[in-house]
Amino acid sequence: MSEKAEASLAAAALTARTHSLWLLKGLGAENLRIARGCCAYLAEHEAGREAEVAGEFFRDSGSGTLDTAWAAVFGVGRGSVTPQQSVIEYGLSMEAPRDATRDFMLRYGVTPEKTGEPEDHLGIQLEFLALLIERFLGNRDPETIRAALRFADAHLSWTGNLMRDAREKFQAACVTDKGIAAVLSLLELSSRFAERVPGVLRAVSEEMGSP
Repeated sequence: MSEKAEASLAAAALTARTHSLWLLKGLGAENLRIARGCCAYLAEHEAGREAEVAGEFFRDSGSGTLDTAWAAVFGVGRGSVTPQQSVIEYGLSMEAPRDATRDFMLRYGVTPEKTGEPEDHLGIQLEFLALLIERFLGNRDPETIRAALRFADAHLSWTGNLMRDAREKFQAACVTDKGIAAVLSLLELSSRFAERVPGVLRAVSEEMGSP
C-alpha cells in the first residue's frame, strides 16, 4: 500500500471519529477541545479532502450556543431530526438497518457500547467504520478493507436524505439562529464525508488487489 493511501486512510479514520464524537456527545466545551485536537493533527498530517473537511470542523466555534443548538436540532419530537438509518429509510426506529448494523458489528468481534442510541445511529456507524479502518492499518488484511467498504456502501448512503430532512425542518430557523445554522453546517460536513469515504476505501481495496 502506498504512503498516500495509508495517509488517506488514517485521515479518514480520524475524521470519522471526530464526526462521531459531536453526533453522539454534543458540542460542549470538552468535546470541542477534543475535536480541535483532531483537527490540529489532520492539519499537520495533510492527506487529501478528508483532512480538509476535518480542518473546517469546529473552527472558531464556541460551546455555549452550539451545545444549545445541538439539543434543538437532535432533540426529541417532530421538530428535530433523528440521525438513524432506520428512521430515515423506514420512518421508525429499530428497523432492519439497525439489525443489519448490529449483525455486522458482531461479525467483526465488536460488541456495541451502550450509548442510549441504536446501532444504526450515524455516530455509532462512523465510529465502527473508523475501527475497521484502524484495524486494516494494523493488519493489512485485504478482507478488512473490503469489510469497511461493504459497511460504508450499506450503511452510509442514507445521509443525503438525513441532510435534506434537516434542511426542510430548520430552513427558517437558520436565518435567525446562528447556532442552528452552524450545527446544520457540521451535519453537512458529516454527510459529505459519509458520501465520499467509500471512494477512499474502494481505491485502497483496488490497490490491494481486492476483488
